[in-house]
Amino acid sequence: MLSRQPSKLSHAARVLTRDYTPCYFWWEWVDLLRKLLLTGFVLSVPESAAFLRLVTAVLFSVLFLVAQTLLKPFKDEQLQTVSLGLQSVVILLFLGGIYMFAYQEFEVATINGGATISWQAGRLSPMADVFVFESIDGMALLCLIPMCVLALALVLLAVYVTFTETTAEILKLKRTRAPPVLSMKREHNYHLFLSHVSLRLVSPCSLPIALTPCPTPLLV
Repeated sequence: MLSRQPSKLSHAARVLTRDYTPCYFWWEWVDLLRKLLLTGFVLSVPESAAFLRLVTAVLFSVLFLVAQTLLKPFKDEQLQTVSLGLQSVVILLFLGGIYMFAYQEFEVATINGGATISWQAGRLSPMADVFVFESIDGMALLCLIPMCVLALALVLLAVYVTFTETTAEILKLKRTRAPPVLSMKREHNYHLFLSHVSLRLVSPCSLPIALTPCPTPLLV
């Protein structure tokens, strides 16, 4: 893949690499690692340190979000935007979990400790004074609103792309009806396709570039 020479392995792995630029063909494995860390490695943290689980998950999520923002591994800008939006939703979920976990632990400590704290006049409760909300329901609603806004933005983006993106014609092999797999040198960026050949053209030796004929018939 790095040499940009097609092979059976690269063709078989196309489902994992086709959405990414050639230099970041391995990004799908990085994303799988991110999912494994958030669903498997985090659970290795003892349940008694549940708060550490949430903090670790947030750190991993932010690290991968920053890396994807800087590297931009996707070929399509829309896919890049959707992926960043979904990762932002995951981070919001973890931050909301940290907020609600801290609220619950603070409430339990206040009740079990029997602490008597003097609060200023007008305060509803010690919990509302520290966390603003009087119950976890209000905190859950606070996390739900930005997630709904992000989800709506992603849906609108998908609709916009669907109605504005034009369908480009793709070269296909006449025998298999599949796109051809063409090799390319590292210093090259494009393939040149000749749809017609005329014997009245100038001699190929006088052309400024060398063309390699493609023996496989193509169908547009």
